[in-house]
Amino acid sequence: MKTKMLITLFALISVAGTSEATGRLAAQQNTSIIPTYSLWCVENPYAYFTRVIWNLKWACKNGADCSPLAKGGRCQDLDYYRSRASYVFNDYYQKNPIPRNCDFGGAAVLTIQDPSNSKHFTFEKIKLKITRVPL
Repeated sequence: MKTKMLITLFALISVAGTSEATGRLAAQQNTSIIPTYSLWCVENPYAYFTRVIWNLKWACKNGADCSPLAKGGRCQDLDYYRSRASYVFNDYYQKNPIPRNCDFGGAAVLTIQDPSNSKHFTFEKIKLKITRVPL
């Protein structure tokens, strides 16, 4: 009885290990749960101004491309700080799109609403297309 039980257990473990090693079973299971929407990282409208500005500067020093916001850049007319912060936060996030890269101490949030086309955001002078990464 114990021998049959051990053989059955060994067979189950072997099958499970084979499917994980080949990736076939795991890939089939994961395809149905992959979200089909894009995410953007935008400035949190409830965040304190000083927190947003401090994190905007931090992101510029730590990997976000802030050159379009400089004088002569293609986005230099973004004088509204929320638009600038959202551009910088999203640029930083899109380079490594994991949720913790869009926190900035509460100064930013992830959204599925495209901020360049949405009436739900107050980006008065935003004239750029924010890149998006499908998940």
